[in-house]
Amino acid sequence: SVYSVSDRGELRFANGAIDFGRIRPGDLVWRTHDADVDKAAKPYTQGSLVRKQRVDVVAEARVGSPLRTAWTVGALTVTVDSGEPLVAAQSRGLTLEPLREQFSRLGTTAYELGTVELTAEGEPFVPVSLLNRVRREAVDKLQELQAARPPVEIHDVTLTAAPRPAVEGPPQLHLLVRTPEQLEAAIAFAPASITLDYLDLYGLRPSLDRVLATGLTVRLATPRVIKPGEEKMAEFMTKLGVPLLVRSAGLVEALRGRTAMVGDFSLNAANSLTADTFLSMGLERITPTHDLNAEQVADLARRVGPEQIEAIAYQHLPVFHTEHCVFCRFLSTGTSYKDCGRPCETHRVAVRDPQGRAHPVLADAGCRNRVMVGYQGLSLRPCSQRQSGAKGSRTLTGRPMAPAKWTMDVSTATTWSRRARIAIVSVKSTISAPRWISGAAP
Repeated sequence: SVYSVSDRGELRFANGAIDFGRIRPGDLVWRTHDADVDKAAKPYTQGSLVRKQRVDVVAEARVGSPLRTAWTVGALTVTVDSGEPLVAAQSRGLTLEPLREQFSRLGTTAYELGTVELTAEGEPFVPVSLLNRVRREAVDKLQELQAARPPVEIHDVTLTAAPRPAVEGPPQLHLLVRTPEQLEAAIAFAPASITLDYLDLYGLRPSLDRVLATGLTVRLATPRVIKPGEEKMAEFMTKLGVPLLVRSAGLVEALRGRTAMVGDFSLNAANSLTADTFLSMGLERITPTHDLNAEQVADLARRVGPEQIEAIAYQHLPVFHTEHCVFCRFLSTGTSYKDCGRPCETHRVAVRDPQGRAHPVLADAGCRNRVMVGYQGLSLRPCSQRQSGAKGSRTLTGRPMAPAKWTMDVSTATTWSRRARIAIVSVKSTISAPRWISGAAP
């Protein structure tokens, strides 16, 4: 903690209270209390924070009849009557101003008075206590009406669509790569298509041109997370003029009709209803969710058409996602992408658990990091294989998920995540052989 603050803004600390080796120029200093901030925040921290809803009132006051009022909020209207008939006033009857004054006293409720209309006949006398009772009863009715659950209509939905005839044709193998090294091996294999899943857009254009030059079909995998302000990444990929592997429902809707799309497993298509919905939005094929086993995937393929299913045969699973960038933290003296020097473009990072397994850490264009599942002796080259075809029986073989050994690795990595250490492999051309450098995880 801070021991004292000088007039020039210098901070003094108690002896031995701070490890100055962990402080870098540019780090932020936080104040736990500030009188000016408290004063500015007072209007927002005291009193009601409920968003007010406008309520309009129409009132009818006639001598010999009860006071009738109608309170309207949006499309909802409640009516409140006084019960007993009104009598004639001895001096002055009800007018608009006192009526508005009493009805506007809505306090900390969720309502504020809007317009008030009064129709009065015969100088009726309305006591203040009666107006207050009518107001409170109207507020109670409005709150009860707004809190009530709207009626729900349940319709029978048939998920067992009739199987569709299989279209004859050989199955196809699609490869997904995440590094230029994987790309060269994939091109040599000559699959039906190659999907570039570069979490960082760095190097995307050269790799795209490299695949197009071979005559192979190339696709681009969109980011799994697109925050407000990051829409330009999807726009950039769309303008490249190649099919996209889309990973979120919002992006499917945003890119609808603008480019060829294939749906990834993250769309969670678990039945024919969901699959048909996404396919009707313009997807050429869709990948079933990991929640289905091999038999269920095969059944889904028979119902929506095996030529529209792209099942995952093998892949490295992402096990952790974080906003914290370990590249910036351990491989630079900067604090953001503006001054970090982009070490993610020249280094590879992995988290090594106590069992010696290395779990690759990948950075994306938004400076977010994703940890992929690893294993003993990992070469830091994650890849995926996808399979699609016309005949479901030939396409969907085995469980479309990671082997049991990998599932155990994921559990172990999660259990030991707090004790994991950061392992950094340098792949700079100036170093003849990769070298592991360990440092304590934050």
